[in-house]
Amino acid sequence: METSAVGASTGMSNVMARISGIQSQLAMLSRPTVAATVVSASPAAPSAAAGTASFAGRSSSGAQFAAALQSAVSAAAPTGGVAGPGATGSAATAPVTTGPVAPGPVAPAPAATAPGATTAADAWTRPVDGRVTSKFGMRTHPVTGVYKLHTGTDFSAPMGSSIGAASSGVVKSAGWQGGYGNTVVIDHGDGITTMYAHASELLVKPGQRVEPGDTVAKAGSTGLSTGPHLHFEVREDNKPVDPQPWLRKHGVTV
Repeated sequence: METSAVGASTGMSNVMARISGIQSQLAMLSRPTVAATVVSASPAAPSAAAGTASFAGRSSSGAQFAAALQSAVSAAAPTGGVAGPGATGSAATAPVTTGPVAPGPVAPAPAATAPGATTAADAWTRPVDGRVTSKFGMRTHPVTGVYKLHTGTDFSAPMGSSIGAASSGVVKSAGWQGGYGNTVVIDHGDGITTMYAHASELLVKPGQRVEPGDTVAKAGSTGLSTGPHLHFEVREDNKPVDPQPWLRKHGVTV
């Protein structure tokens, strides 16, 4: 055991001595003499070429000694080695990689109104030109004599005169509705509907699209009525509201 240890120590000493000698020679060769350029009247190309060849030769010898030094260091290093230039493994610095940057959340685009869609913000107009004969509110019904809410506004309208749609929309129903007589109901979107009652003739069908002022019926006195007129209603979510303020709010003089 002692003999093996002494042999190993002697071998290591020899390697270290070899490394020291190579390092001394490499230090001398690492200081190449650079020939100064002399400007003269006569050509100096041969001297410059000789200086270049001398420098190249020393650089080549330096590279050979550097390779020998690296080999000696690798032989003397313990298992695991010494991380030198270009080394790989745990002793080398791994390159930092970055993956693609994930895009941030994208705000959804605002919903667009489909072509032909109806909203209550569309233009509004008077359904007929006649004057108001009975307003929205509590009253005694002229036919039944019952005191109750008058759920719309009555406009005077000669028999057979045109009744126009108050705004754009889709006809929800067109037919007989009890005391209202012949009636048209138009859906304007956003929970808003309008009603045109007591007509003598209906000119539209359910599902038909209409624009402001389109004739939807002819004035009459069907249902519980005392004479030709238009009973006009505006409903929000099927609850009747006063038509006059509603029309004024939408720029219509009533």
